[in-house]
Amino acid sequence: MTIAWFDCETTNLDPAMTRVLEVALVVTDDRLEELANYSALVNPGNINRVRNQVEPFVESMHDESGLWEALLVGPTISLFDAELDMLNVIDECVGQHGTVTLGGMGVSHFDHPLITHQMDMLAKRLTYWDYDVSVVRRFFKLTGDTTEWPQVQPAHRAMPDVETAIWHAKEIKRRFAIVTPDATEA
Repeated sequence: MTIAWFDCETTNLDPAMTRVLEVALVVTDDRLEELANYSALVNPGNINRVRNQVEPFVESMHDESGLWEALLVGPTISLFDAELDMLNVIDECVGQHGTVTLGGMGVSHFDHPLITHQMDMLAKRLTYWDYDVSVVRRFFKLTGDTTEWPQVQPAHRAMPDVETAIWHAKEIKRRFAIVTPDATEA
């Protein structure tokens, strides 16, 4: 199984209407070893107009993370070009007709619908199911688990969020691993 860990930063939480500001993708194998990665700042159009249209908490969040400043400094590319670049990364890992499973935090309820609405070529390369580590993490909390999960630094930037999702996946894999006792211990 090949997983395409994805995150994006956007102007709101409506997958069909939001403007994508930043994307990040890390492709891993089933051992969660990185095969390739990609990130880009996406040109949202007139940055001042976009900032004036977002909710105050979104503007503040992207101010604190440095995303607005990064968009002003650039370079930025179109969402279409970012999608093509991500497809090239996926092609390098699974071939031109291969599919990948979408992985990340919250990918089932936001990222996958966003990709379906705004990046249809990428959507066609995804399996129907996602690996959403947030769901498994919530399960652990329901069982009384007290594990400290890492905080993303800086908050709300695409690549650090992807890296954190992969950390969670490795931790989840470690917790579910069955350790077979050494034959000499029996």
